[in-house]
Amino acid sequence: MKIGGIIAEYNPFHNGHMYQIECFREFYGVSHTVVAMSGNFVQRGGPAIVDKFTRAKMAIASGADLVIEIPSLYCTQTAEIFSRGGVSLLNSLGCVDLLCFGSENGDLKSIKNVAEIIIKEQAELDVLISSNIKNRDSFPVAREKAIRNILSRKNRCELDDGFFKESNTILGIEYVKELLRLNSTIEPVSIKRYGTSHNSTESFGNFCSASFIRKNIKKNDILGIMDFLPKSSQSLIGCYQDDGRKFLFDDDFFSDICIEIIRNKGRLSRFFDVGNGLENSIYKQVSSCLDFDEIVENLSSPIFTRNRIRRSLFNIFLGIEDKHIEICKQINSLPFVRVLGFNKRGTEILSRIKSKSDISVVTQIAKSLRYESKHNDMYRFLLDFDLMTSEIYYQKSFSNNRRLLKKGKIDFTTLISMM
Repeated sequence: MKIGGIIAEYNPFHNGHMYQIECFREFYGVSHTVVAMSGNFVQRGGPAIVDKFTRAKMAIASGADLVIEIPSLYCTQTAEIFSRGGVSLLNSLGCVDLLCFGSENGDLKSIKNVAEIIIKEQAELDVLISSNIKNRDSFPVAREKAIRNILSRKNRCELDDGFFKESNTILGIEYVKELLRLNSTIEPVSIKRYGTSHNSTESFGNFCSASFIRKNIKKNDILGIMDFLPKSSQSLIGCYQDDGRKFLFDDDFFSDICIEIIRNKGRLSRFFDVGNGLENSIYKQVSSCLDFDEIVENLSSPIFTRNRIRRSLFNIFLGIEDKHIEICKQINSLPFVRVLGFNKRGTEILSRIKSKSDISVVTQIAKSLRYESKHNDMYRFLLDFDLMTSEIYYQKSFSNNRRLLKKGKIDFTTLISMM
């Protein structure tokens, strides 16, 4: 058995994701695939367009064997923190051999070089980054300049001008960095992204970005995206609203975000990534913007990127404070793994996990709350936050048919069984 791991969002699952899984099996001899996937809120800061159980079904039907949930506190954060959650989860399983990620250039050597610089030259890097930020660079730009400076002096490698502009490459760097930090035995491998770039608004053959798909769904052009989805995703997307569920977008939460900003006036800086004057700007904008996109546009600047603004606004809404992220940063081995879906090969991975690791495998939330979490504060801390954010998501998702919520909380009533 050779187990490959993937960290993903599948927002939603499309042909490019299926291509990655197929390449992983073909090129690296992987027999079983486990996916660590974000839950109902994702790394760009907002809600997933469809819920986590639906996305897990898409993945299992199209090549994944086991889908597990990255704890929510990690999911809506920077690439560094998101990667820490995903990598530490896979590493905690004790049985993953390879970690596969897509990148725009497939240049694993350069990705490793950059990751090693960040780990080994952290003190010098911090000084250079601080200096660049004082010159009014945003953090991503400040870090890029600092890394290029060190690489140049050490004659390590020449990087393309657009290397740090490629979002999958940035995540790849963070994945490798986290593997190094944990001294993990998991080997990283990279597959060159095929077709369009991460946020491209265009298609290439039967391939397009998840951003392209979400924009078309928002325009209610469901038929226009079907060629870019595997059959399982076509079916699940096509019938998603039949029982009253909604596709969710950032703007669905805009009024709620505004209320939380007003409610927390004078205390906004306690929320993660909402410091350095950003809190004042956010409060000034809250009453004059018509929608989520407008407040992001008005607040973005060379210092505060759009992605940071999005994440900051959702950190306020979800109540994610500096102290919560500091706790996450101290966790090297996660106390539990939440199962979202599996097939027959997935049961074999679960058996291997149980024989190789002491991590708690959660398939029934009620049972987990009754027993395991009572004896582990970190377990309860992470699980409680997962359940809270999930419940918020479903309040919006079922707002057109609230009768469905009478059946019980979705995390408790969804049956996790072999697909």
